[in-house]
Amino acid sequence: MLANETRNAEEVGAVAARFLDSVPLGSVTLAAGVPFAASSLALGQGALPLEVVVARTPAAPNATALRSAWKARNAGRAAPLLFVVLHDGRASLCGPAGDDPPAYLALDGGQVERICRERRSSPTGTRARADWEAARLRARAALGRRGRTETYLECHAGLLSDADAATA
Repeated sequence: MLANETRNAEEVGAVAARFLDSVPLGSVTLAAGVPFAASSLALGQGALPLEVVVARTPAAPNATALRSAWKARNAGRAAPLLFVVLHDGRASLCGPAGDDPPAYLALDGGQVERICRERRSSPTGTRARADWEAARLRARAALGRRGRTETYLECHAGLLSDADAATA
């Protein structure tokens, strides 16, 4: 390895050590073939907590490698996942959900850290919105006018709790 690459790898390691440093972190093992070095794992709150995996690499990843790493870690699970890769003083991230999750490349590391902290602290994200209860009640009222397929879809889209869906 060249001296420049060694220095860059050491800098990325130092940034990774500080990323989410006041958050309880666990260790994480990445799937075979993932081209990033695992750094840490942070979990959010709630029944299906957000999982934030932090990895590192000396050079900026491309969107394909980032999505592949996200898919290998997610493995079809329902819990949302943010896969963050620290590199070159920047951060790239993928997730939190979808068949083809969004990938954002070479972002400001501090900004990505703030996003991760905010998303981790919210148990379900949308339910923390001020207008959540009003939207839930409107959706529940509309369900009485539609079939059971829509009830199933609304429930799984997170608009209703399981108890609400059972009474709809």
